[in-house]
Amino acid sequence: MSRKSVSFQDLVRRRQRAGFVGREDQIDLFKRSFDLSVDDESRHLLFGIHGDGGVGKTFLVRQLRGLVSERGALSAYIDEYSFDVPEVMATLASELGRDFRDFRDRYEEYLKQRDQLVRDPQAPLDAWGRLTRTAVKVALHASKGIPGAAPIVDLVNAEEAADAAEQVRIYLTRKLSDSRDVRLLMNPVEELTPAFVRCLARAGAKRAIALFFDTYERTSPLLETWIIQLLEGRFGELPANLVLTISGRHPLDADRWSDYLDIIAPIRLVSFTEKEARRLLKLKGVTDERVVKTIIAVSGRLPLLVALLAESRPRDPSDVGDPSGPAVERFLKWEGNPSAERQLC
Repeated sequence: MSRKSVSFQDLVRRRQRAGFVGREDQIDLFKRSFDLSVDDESRHLLFGIHGDGGVGKTFLVRQLRGLVSERGALSAYIDEYSFDVPEVMATLASELGRDFRDFRDRYEEYLKQRDQLVRDPQAPLDAWGRLTRTAVKVALHASKGIPGAAPIVDLVNAEEAADAAEQVRIYLTRKLSDSRDVRLLMNPVEELTPAFVRCLARAGAKRAIALFFDTYERTSPLLETWIIQLLEGRFGELPANLVLTISGRHPLDADRWSDYLDIIAPIRLVSFTEKEARRLLKLKGVTDERVVKTIIAVSGRLPLLVALLAESRPRDPSDVGDPSGPAVERFLKWEGNPSAERQLC
């Protein structure tokens, strides 16, 4: 890469890779699989990364994304900051480039039509809201996001949902002359996804594609059914050189993913070995043996907590603090917040 073509982000990624410790086996597994030809039966099409908060899942995902980029592949990343399936597709499309122009045009039309509906004083916004809430409940049920997985009739009043849908349909039919626009607003996922898949196939004809879904413990209630439908081919044929990585606190549900277990490589992340923890501390400039032993004991070798306790470059064990100290308190607050790992990785 010439000096002229190096970006700020390139420099950040280089330094992150230089400071990356451990996970060599997981990276090697991904690398070897990704480099296989698409018709090699030992090639994994989906990687399921899971582990407790603070174990370094997001950091590993970033390393894997850098790896595929170095190989000239397209890549895109999603976390909990996309709030519905259309927005997820739009985020992926924006990262995957010019081949997604057709999808982006259709998505922009969807946003325009939706905004007009919201501003129209005659729009049945109450019915629209009930319809949206029904869709969310159905998605949650389908992905087992609701403990106990109650029957769908217990979650949704079918008559009320049908009434809301009919009110919205009548309004849209009167307002819009194109039936495709009516369908777009009534069911944007069904209308937008085929366009997204066609663009994905077009891009995949030129380069390999890797999609990364992070913090999946938060996004799975709304994304899991859609992702599985993508794999089933409901919206069209996906490119053969597509690789998915799904990262979250929990392993993928064996029942929901039963048809795809043969293509999934499960990757469970656990705390560092003592050797790995020591390597990280050395990279952070912490070399005093007394301090090293104290941090290893206090952190339990959890990667993010090791890094956090090394932040201030402690020179004495008393500088590290104890398990009730401020640094650990900060980490425990992050533990309760699924987005915390992203802040440290």
